[in-house]
Parts: sequence; structure tokens; C-alpha cells
Amino acid sequence: MNRTRTVVAAMIVAIAALIAGAFALLRPGGPATRRVTLPSGREVEVIHMGIDDPASRLWSFSYRTLLPMNQPGHIACEVAVLWKELQPQVDGTTARQATVEPENFSTQLVLAGWRPAIISNVRTAYVFVKLETGEWTQQVGPHCGE
Repeated sequence: MNRTRTVVAAMIVAIAALIAGAFALLRPGGPATRRVTLPSGREVEVIHMGIDDPASRLWSFSYRTLLPMNQPGHIACEVAVLWKELQPQVDGTTARQATVEPENFSTQLVLAGWRPAIISNVRTAYVFVKLETGEWTQQVGPHCGE
């Protein structure tokens, strides 16, 4: 009796995985990106970069990361490295705030009880604000090393 339940449970999980896999294959990919080479020579897949609305004075940088979003410490360190390279470009604009937004395009299957759920294109944001002294400070998002 116990073995039958185990087999049935395994079959349900396998069917759920197949259904979720089919949905993942049919799901369109992530947003369009373009390759940008930073001053260090590092290439980044950029979704968006620049000031959206000059009146807002907000500069944004959205990019594709290959790091999993469940590792915020690693993401924070990647953002810190990128921000050091992007800051001179942002200083050349009228921006007083900047966002760095890593996005992971991967698809994951998770089970919510017995229900499969597909999670994809997970994004987070780090916000930097320019102080009156001209220095930038990070206001939102974990810092590298936390």
C-alpha cells in the first residue's frame, strides 16, 4: 500500500514537471538585450540604459544577470562592481538618482503544494542617490558583503 502511494506521488510529480516543461518551452524568452562593453572590457547584456525622462533626473540600467536571484549577496557584489564602472557615465548626465536592475531570465519549476508553478524573469533593483556633496550613496538593496 505504501509503495503504491509512493509510485502515484512520483507519477504526479513527473506529470507536473512535464506540463511545466511544456509551458516553459512555449514561453517567450526574456526581453530584448544588446551587448555593451564597459570600460573594463566586461561585456554586459543590457535591457535598458539611460535617462527615461529628463524631468525625472533618474538614470536607469537594466541588465541580464546569470546569477540566481536567491543569492542576494552575490547579486549585490555584481551590482557594486558594475556601479563603479557606470558611475562616471551617470555623472556626465543631470541625474540625481540611479537604479541598477539585474534580471535573471531563467525559468524555474516550483511546487506550491501539489501545484506546479513556473517562475521566470526575476528582477530586483538597487537605488543610488547623489548627495549635495556630489557623492553617490546606495539607498535600496543589500550591500556587497552583507
